[in-house]
Amino acid sequence: MNSFYYDLPKVELHAHLSGSISTEFLKRESIAHNGLQYTDPRFGFESWEGDLDRCFNYFQKIHKYIDTPEILQRATASVIEEFCQENVILLELRTTLRPLPTHRSYLNSVIKGIQGSPSVLDNRIYVTLLLSLDRSKSVDEALITLELAKEYYSSGLISGIDLSGNPLAGNLCDFVPLLNTARSYGFKTTVHIAEVTNQSEDWCKFLNLYLPDRLGHGTFLTDLDENAVLARGIVLNSKIPLELCLTSNVKSKTVENYESHHINYWMEKKHPICICTDDKGLFNCTLSGELQLSAERCGLSKQQHFQILVDSVNMSFFSEDVKYHSLQKIKEYFNKFIIDHLDKI
Repeated sequence: MNSFYYDLPKVELHAHLSGSISTEFLKRESIAHNGLQYTDPRFGFESWEGDLDRCFNYFQKIHKYIDTPEILQRATASVIEEFCQENVILLELRTTLRPLPTHRSYLNSVIKGIQGSPSVLDNRIYVTLLLSLDRSKSVDEALITLELAKEYYSSGLISGIDLSGNPLAGNLCDFVPLLNTARSYGFKTTVHIAEVTNQSEDWCKFLNLYLPDRLGHGTFLTDLDENAVLARGIVLNSKIPLELCLTSNVKSKTVENYESHHINYWMEKKHPICICTDDKGLFNCTLSGELQLSAERCGLSKQQHFQILVDSVNMSFFSEDVKYHSLQKIKEYFNKFIIDHLDKI
């Protein structure tokens, strides 16, 4: 690992809680938890041939280990500490509520995990929570999450609503009323889009009905077909920031390799993007590694990384005060790097 990327103050805006839990944590918990025998839930993933259902089955395996509020609280804190160890200074953590034994107790456990994390307590990392609406489930079930989010809004712990879930199930347009409601409650919104082919007409319909604050992946907003081009035009003209996850796309076979990743298209257009891990536990990646890969395999320069991090802070759902102090840290790091390497310029 190049020390420049490891030490760099970083911003993670697309991290699913369950997918970010490390195998090291799961192994520790399984030993202590009723003698449950540990089997790496990633087993066989490297030979996976692009079956998205298998990816979502991974999360069901995770639930086998994270099956009490106490373990969920520890898992949340563990994810935060691991991000902090590689100098992530802003972290938006997203999660889909499930009955453990109730949705409320699940949410309370995650919040306790955030509030009790040592790195949060001493302000080494700022963490905010996004609650995910699952497009593969009913709108009524999503409404349960949204109403809980509203109830907790005044706490300042939840800043946004994420629409995600298996892209092969459900329809984005069905959730537009809920996204409008979320915005009226004061929440920012981010939506997974264009993760698979054969849905470009739906992307256009959705974006004509609703413009999120950010979009996740956008993998097939390409020259796929006329509707994909139209959807891409809406994203470009509206300057909707994109959350891009390189290793996630490569390992899930939605992108052939790093060199052909769509990050270069959006960089050429000077479109605001952030580089993210998606599921660091599942894909065995780190944010430092993703930034290094974007340099070594996609050809991004340190100047481009600086702009990406500035854009990442600005597109985040944190308060203006937190954004200001985070930008200062990033600028100081790059200024010091330039001074230390003047003889090589």
